[in-house]
Amino acid sequence: MRNISFIICLFLAVSATGQQTPDQIYGELFHDVQMNRVFPDGKTFVDCTPKRDPKAIVSDYKKQKAAPGFSLGNFVKENFEPPVAPQVKYIQQEKDVAMHIKNLWGVLKREK
Repeated sequence: MRNISFIICLFLAVSATGQQTPDQIYGELFHDVQMNRVFPDGKTFVDCTPKRDPKAIVSDYKKQKAAPGFSLGNFVKENFEPPVAPQVKYIQQEKDVAMHIKNLWGVLKREK
């Protein structure tokens, strides 16, 4: 349920900007990566950078996925660059939740 809520929020946020969402770009591949939990959370794949044209990746996925010995995890590793994990050295000092979230935003956001 948590992944679905995240995906809905992401869809609404991206739709407002007129950009395509990852599920629109990658279709079945996106669904399969998320449902098979290739990554431990629902955000990592969204933040991955394709190593080549997304249309070519999707086309290759459709061709290869039914092949014997196909590994979705290996396919993702070969075609996407995972986001760089930030080195977080943040210690909460605020007692006010709103101020804590405001101050933590710089740690949470990922540069593209």
